[in-house]
Amino acid sequence: MKGFLLAAAAFLAVGFILAAAPGGPAEPVFRDVTRSSGIDFRVSADMRRLKMIATMIGGCAFGDYDGDGLPDLYVTGSIPHWGKPNEASCGRLYRNLGGGRFEDATARSGIHACGLGMGAYWADLDGDGRLDLYLTNVGPNTVYWNRGDGTFEEGKSTGLEDPLFSIGAAFVDYDGDGRLDVVVGNYLDSTPEWEAAQPQFQLRVPEDYRGQPSHLYRNEGDRHFRDVTAAAGLAMNPEETKTLGIAVLDYDGDGLPDLFFVNDRVSNRLFRNKGNGTFEETTAETGAGILGPRPRAGMGVAVGDPFGAGRPSLFVTNFGGEPNSLYRNVEGALFEDAGAAAGAAGIGEPFVRWGTHFADFDNDGWPDLYAVGGHLAPKIVRSVGHYKSGKAKYVEAGDSAYTQKAVLLKNLGGGKFEEWAASGDLGRLKMAARGSAVADVDGDGDLDLFVMDLAGPSRLFENVVGSRHSWVRIEPRVSRDGRPVLGTKVRVTAGGRSSTREFYPSPSYASGSLTDLHFGLGAAEVVDEIEITWPGGEKQKLTGIPARKVYRIEKGRPPVALALPASPGPARSAPPPR
Repeated sequence: MKGFLLAAAAFLAVGFILAAAPGGPAEPVFRDVTRSSGIDFRVSADMRRLKMIATMIGGCAFGDYDGDGLPDLYVTGSIPHWGKPNEASCGRLYRNLGGGRFEDATARSGIHACGLGMGAYWADLDGDGRLDLYLTNVGPNTVYWNRGDGTFEEGKSTGLEDPLFSIGAAFVDYDGDGRLDVVVGNYLDSTPEWEAAQPQFQLRVPEDYRGQPSHLYRNEGDRHFRDVTAAAGLAMNPEETKTLGIAVLDYDGDGLPDLFFVNDRVSNRLFRNKGNGTFEETTAETGAGILGPRPRAGMGVAVGDPFGAGRPSLFVTNFGGEPNSLYRNVEGALFEDAGAAAGAAGIGEPFVRWGTHFADFDNDGWPDLYAVGGHLAPKIVRSVGHYKSGKAKYVEAGDSAYTQKAVLLKNLGGGKFEEWAASGDLGRLKMAARGSAVADVDGDGDLDLFVMDLAGPSRLFENVVGSRHSWVRIEPRVSRDGRPVLGTKVRVTAGGRSSTREFYPSPSYASGSLTDLHFGLGAAEVVDEIEITWPGGEKQKLTGIPARKVYRIEKGRPPVALALPASPGPARSAPPPR
């Protein structure tokens, strides 16, 4: 017996050493903490009568609406029975209490969004220093103005009520006038009334529809916006655009925000900001359009610098049977197809991929990638649609299951990726996922992930490994001049290497989170230099900054270090308008 116990102890000791040693079994990255988080939400849609509309719902976004330093969460609603009153499945606002716990604050917030909601986006649209909520819908879009006391006021006659089938949105001061403008990505020429009138269980496909033009709304001040799409050079032929997402990036490094439109079954489009209030299309000359022999089904989009070059590249998720699209930014002039060479193209190819984001989940200094997956509709619905739509091959491309796995890609350095086998619950659970959102929800210094699931409860995944490495977070804040801070570029140098990020809501899929800029630092406990380039070109430098802190920065002022509010606390209001 004694010998047996000694042998067992030795076996356990060896197993512990192997697990802890480099090259030993890796600890899973994510743990499903949905049940303990207080987030209780299920998406449902009437797939008997609604066609494309029902398959595209499911947006979400993190943003600190109440100014307490914790990222709160908004999720779009659903329509279980089209044509009937919907009060039980409206959009919901979850307030972050700290420590990974949330409470449903929808009722007291004054947000009442019960229509056909698609996307959710946080942005300070009126320049008062508080995050407003913009919702894209099938039908008029909606803006909710943040009052600063935990409640919102629904905007009326703002000019932002785009009436089409809107999913994506972007926020940018395109003309440099100090006010934030709005770009809306419109998808297909359809209405719920038309779709409900079609034969039940018949799944439509994008080729059955005409596209719809996207729109640029210029901020005229006083919470009023005007459509300037044509005057700004962004008018597009509806036959050549079916937009699901819009990414903002300064691809050529001239300090002006450019626009990348992600389209379904037609070419993606890139527009360069000329600096005079207009754009010019540069898709063909930059190579930012079609990768491969034909247009892919661009679904989600991420902007980041996985190659460490200091310039933003683009990652686009596509339909099942299609590779991901990785557009590598070459000297701010060209985009090359880097998906295969980087190892990011074919991984997850069997799955229909949606929400995505560049995020340094292990805080090693290299931004990782994920793509959540899930088919268009349950197989029985798809089977009928497959037959009724002329047996279109791509309807069944790749994995035929409705629920599919998410793919997590680890950045090995220099833009080389491999599938992160130890992704934990994120890779184990199969979902019919759509939107996704990334933030440090529990205040432990690493990035967590929320996923909207059409086939079960939407899920919160806690990152359990990233906080072992060092990190720093930078939060640009509106200063006394009241000018937007979206577009602020931050370069962090620590441990012998630099990382660069631009401050915009993440485009993902139907999900515009706006949180502070997170930089993994590896083993470095001091940030050698932080260089901030504000919109307009003014620069600010900080040196010798301690790591593992959040720094709130206003133009021309010293940084303010914030404590991580990891424990629950009372409700607080956002700062008053400046």
